[in-house]
Amino acid sequence: MVCRWLPDGQNFISGGGNAITVRNLRGTVIHQWNSDHLLDLAFNPDGSKMVCVDDEGKLLVYSIKDGFRELNHCQMSYTLTSISVSKDSKYVLLSSMAPEVLLLDIEEFKCLRSFKGQAQQIFMGRSCFGGPEENFVLSGSAGIQNYKK
Repeated sequence: MVCRWLPDGQNFISGGGNAITVRNLRGTVIHQWNSDHLLDLAFNPDGSKMVCVDDEGKLLVYSIKDGFRELNHCQMSYTLTSISVSKDSKYVLLSSMAPEVLLLDIEEFKCLRSFKGQAQQIFMGRSCFGGPEENFVLSGSAGIQNYKK
């Protein structure tokens, strides 16, 4: 399950089970639709789009201003774990169970670059943009060999 405040600060969204639900501060359902189980979601900085990854390996983009209308989606070939949207709303970092992080163009879903070497097995590392102009990518790695009970 994933929960996030919408950029307006007056509503929040949750995705789990087989539905995505938007509620107001009183908990009243504002909007709901069927979906696979969401693993992560993010909003672009101006609050017009929501980008999600689900447990079926889908990357989805919704228009918030158009009542959460699906704008685009693509099917990935491996398990997705987290997503991060750049401040200019042009790019997403997509983390997965594969040993790489992908940099995608958000409009065309075109892979611009992959960053290899991270490993996610037990713990999830959430990748992010960084630096003054977001020209750095930060990701972590936590393989099973690093896990101690």
